Amino acid sequence: DPKVEEVADNTNFLIYPNPAENFLYLQEKDIVISKIYDLTGREIGTYNDNVLDISPLTKGIYLIVIHSGKGVNFVEVY
Repeated sequence: DPKVEEVADNTNFLIYPNPAENFLYLQEKDIVISKIYDLTGREIGTYNDNVLDISPLTKGIYLIVIHSGKGVNFVEVY
């Protein structure tokens, strides 16, 4: 059976700076794992911290999926 996860409301979730060049900072205490995807759905990176090193990425739009104790958040970053 497919697994359905709760999608949390990300209005109280802070990612900065956006747009970013080298690092993204996630302001959330209960982060379990974060994954970055390009717009084709290809996974670009997996992180277990509140600081994401995005310096190897080319400029563009990416989707970050953040799994935390509050559920799953989807955030678009530039």
